[in-house]
Amino acid sequence: MWHGVREDVLPASGTRYAAHRHAVPQHASLRHAATQHASTQHASTQHASTQHAATRQHPAPNPERLPNGGTFRPGARSNRLPEPSLAFIRRAIGPGSVEVPATPQPLQLTDTSPLRHWPERERPRERLLRHGAAALSDAELLAILLRTGNRGQSAVALAKQLLADSGTSLSRLLTTEPEQLMRMDGLGPARATTLAVVVELARRVLVEKMEDSILINSPEIVKEYLGITLRGLAREVFVVIFLNAQHRLIRADQLFAGTLAQTPVFPREVVKRALELNAAAVILAHNHPSGLPTPSEADRILTRTLQTALGHVDVRVLDHIIVAGGQHHSFSVHGEL
Repeated sequence: MWHGVREDVLPASGTRYAAHRHAVPQHASLRHAATQHASTQHASTQHASTQHAATRQHPAPNPERLPNGGTFRPGARSNRLPEPSLAFIRRAIGPGSVEVPATPQPLQLTDTSPLRHWPERERPRERLLRHGAAALSDAELLAILLRTGNRGQSAVALAKQLLADSGTSLSRLLTTEPEQLMRMDGLGPARATTLAVVVELARRVLVEKMEDSILINSPEIVKEYLGITLRGLAREVFVVIFLNAQHRLIRADQLFAGTLAQTPVFPREVVKRALELNAAAVILAHNHPSGLPTPSEADRILTRTLQTALGHVDVRVLDHIIVAGGQHHSFSVHGEL
């Protein structure tokens, strides 16, 4: 349908417009207007979407090549960068913009640090393998036996504590009976028996040495054996070393045990044992838990009594040795036999 020229008035503005008669059909004009309106709305929507995306997203920067062959992305997170990368960043964005991670400080070792945290060269076991057992302190050797410490205490610290509790005497600690060791802080049955085993092994080594020696000519070996056997005991014990005619070891027996201050000794039992072993001579020995090796008058009387009783069966008394702490008193050396 075709229309002639007409005039209408826009309600909002009062502006007049003319529609020409031969311009376009009415339905085509409406369709064209609708298409233009839709295109305009689509373009507006795209522009708005682009602006919205621009406000929410940052363009990914191009990665920059680093001197070490890697790449640096400003948005990337890293706990640590290699030093060449840090130098490159400083040059790129200027000094003062990058905080260099602090250099890790060496671990400050204390007696509370477990041995596994110690530098390998400082651990007792590794030091022993490199330098030998003689290079280690008493506490370090003990720490190897203990293996571990207690909560908040290294094995070395525990060893130092045990030595201090024993009056800094290694022999006193090692010759303490297991039942008493277990009363000490940090020593249970396993550790107490380990220390007892070490002492017994050392004693047996000395017994082998005595078996291979003429003991009348090797008083130091006898003293070593008696020291590791008697030193540190909490009560008096009486030991007799039985020898053959060549003064070689037959057997060493602990025959009697007593209290802190005395022990009963029966001469008849000593003579009986000497005859059983066919001994030709003996060395008598006992300890003084008090720490003083000086013989008492009772010790002198006992020595003379045993010397007389054994003499009746042709068994000689070569010496009577008193052990106290790290000291010895020899009746033979002092001319008291």
